[in-house]
Amino acid sequence: MWIPLVSLIIDLIVIALWIFSAYGQAGPDHNDPEHPSSVAWYIAKSCSVAEASGNKHNCEMAKGSFASTLFMIAIFASSIGLAIYSMIPTAEMKEARKLKKEEEQSSPYPENAGEKLWELRNIQQPTPAFSPYTPRTLAFNTLDRQLPLREKERFA
Repeated sequence: MWIPLVSLIIDLIVIALWIFSAYGQAGPDHNDPEHPSSVAWYIAKSCSVAEASGNKHNCEMAKGSFASTLFMIAIFASSIGLAIYSMIPTAEMKEARKLKKEEEQSSPYPENAGEKLWELRNIQQPTPAFSPYTPRTLAFNTLDRQLPLREKERFA
């Protein structure tokens, strides 16, 4: 259930960027102090106005860019709507969760039964990997229980 939440967060960030872009494209135009405008000229007017100056193609590109920005805002708005809708549990999901809770409560073997019964178990003693006593073998008797360093001191 966390995937729609991650999608919602990412889509909110992306749509905020697209809205900021749309505001920048359609925002106030104060480049010409003699003709201030509260909206960009290429949105408020037809591109035929720019034909005389040779900027008709630029006007059409700006309008197309603004239209694609609005289209992306619509796409991400619908994605946000779907993410919110998918996080709302259905009646079937609520019923399944209710049944699962009832099974866990009535089960004689709950998931954490091992954690609750640890006191009742016998604690196993660690067994050494080697035998704790010194074997009395032929090799031990051959050494005659003398260390090599002690031998040198005795003959010196």
